[in-house]
Order: sequence, then structure tokens, then C-alpha cells
Amino acid sequence: MIQFLKEQIKDGFDQAMDTFVNTGDYKAQKWEVEKTFLDLRSKLSPELAKDLNGLMNARDDLEAELACEAYYRGVVHGVALRDDVK
Repeated sequence: MIQFLKEQIKDGFDQAMDTFVNTGDYKAQKWEVEKTFLDLRSKLSPELAKDLNGLMNARDDLEAELACEAYYRGVVHGVALRDDVK
């Protein structure tokens, strides 16, 4: 049951964060990071560029997992606090 609840909460992450990730500020910051990455990658050999892509993809996956877990724990913690206040 707890695993099902955890999956349901994490499934709501993208929808809950949609308004944030579609803001101009976030998009501008993301583009600046992307430009820096593309500039660095363009200076590398094809083999090193491929290695960099793999490293960045692994890092992005790990950061996404962390964000989803933090979201889940925040929801659970918020519910627990609400129940304590009653």
C-alpha cells in the first residue's frame, strides 16, 4: 500500500512542477546551462563528447530521482504535520 501511495505521489510530480518549469526564468537558466554544455562538448573529440553525454545523462537521471524523492517526502511530511496540528 505504501509503495502504491509513493508511486501515485511521484506520478503527480511532473504535473505539480509544470507551472515552474514553464516560467521564463527557469527556461532562461536552463538554456544558459545548455549553451555552456554544448560549447564544452563542441571542443571535445567525438569519443569524449559521447562520454560527456553519458555522464550528463546519468547525472540528470540521478538529480531527477532525488527531486522526485524529495517531492514525495515533502508530501508525506506535510500530511503528517497537518495531522499533528488537528
